[in-house]
Parts: sequence; structure tokens; C-alpha cells
Amino acid sequence: MTRAKGFDLKRSIDFFKAYPIERRNWSIHNSTRQDIELIPKNFRGQTTKNTIATGRVAYNPS
Repeated sequence: MTRAKGFDLKRSIDFFKAYPIERRNWSIHNSTRQDIELIPKNFRGQTTKNTIATGRVAYNPS
């Protein structure tokens, strides 16, 4: 798990119980991705040449 010689395991566990990762709101910026080709604005609102599979990106409806 970790190669750190000294760390407080109980404190680490308590932290992740109090602040679960799945409750974080991670922002996604596709403009920095090199595998996506951006296109000019169009009537469909599509911003990339190819669509990104929804199963591969995080979705947070809130």
C-alpha cells in the first residue's frame, strides 16, 4: 500500500471515512487532452470530433 516508514493508519482510515472520495466533485477539462480533437461550435452543440463514451467519464448530475 505505502512505502512510508511511519504513518498513522488509524488517522488515515478515519479521514477516508469522514471524506469519501466518491463524494468529491472532480472537474474534467478535456481541453488539455491530446487524444481529443476539438471542433468549432455547431448547431448540435458538439465540441469534439468524436464523441466520448459516457462509461469512461465520471457523471455527476448535480
